[in-house]
Parts: sequence; C-alpha cells; structure tokens
Amino acid sequence: MVTTMNAEIPTTPFTMQNVPADFRRLFFAHVGALVLTAALVVPLMLGFASIPAWVSVAYCVVIAIVALAFVAASITVMSRNRGSQMYITMTLALSVTQLIFVLPILICVFAPTFRA
Repeated sequence: MVTTMNAEIPTTPFTMQNVPADFRRLFFAHVGALVLTAALVVPLMLGFASIPAWVSVAYCVVIAIVALAFVAASITVMSRNRGSQMYITMTLALSVTQLIFVLPILICVFAPTFRA
C-alpha cells in the first residue's frame, strides 16, 4: 500500500481473491437471487402466466425485501471485516438492478394499457 496524506491507495489490482470470503459468498448469493428474479419476471412480462394482480404485487414486495436484505447483510459483513466501500457499492448496484425488475410488473398491474 502507498500512503499519501492519510489516504491509502491499494497497489494490487482488484480480484475476487482479495475479497473477504463472507462478502464473496454474499455476492454470489446476490447474483443468484438476481438471476432467479429475472427468470421469474420474464414470464410475467410476456403474459405466459395469468395470475391475479395481488400475487404480482406480493411478488414485487418480496423482491424489494430481498434486495434491501442483501444491502443490510453487506453492510453488516463489511463492518465486521472493516472492508472497503467498494463492496457496499457493488451490493447497492445489484440491489438497484433487482429493484428495477419490480417496475415493469407494477406497470403491467396498475397500467395494463402499456402492456404489448
């Protein structure tokens, strides 16, 4: 590490081997949840599944809770390991991506005229 004016600049490149094991497991679980969310949203958007609106809204609530739980878990893991803010930023980016999947479902439920 190179230290300049109270700031440490890492001299090694970022790789998954440099990441703490707790965060690595959390990251892969979050990516898996994101892929599962995408796999479940696509049939809803294409209209293959005709389900009641309340089920779609409940599904959106579950997605939002899971995304926020991953953020809370990431903050807990990083505070325990005294990790970098970069890990929390990666988790926030994945959570925002996961929350973006909620928007099309809610649009289809509450504004069905937008549906193709």
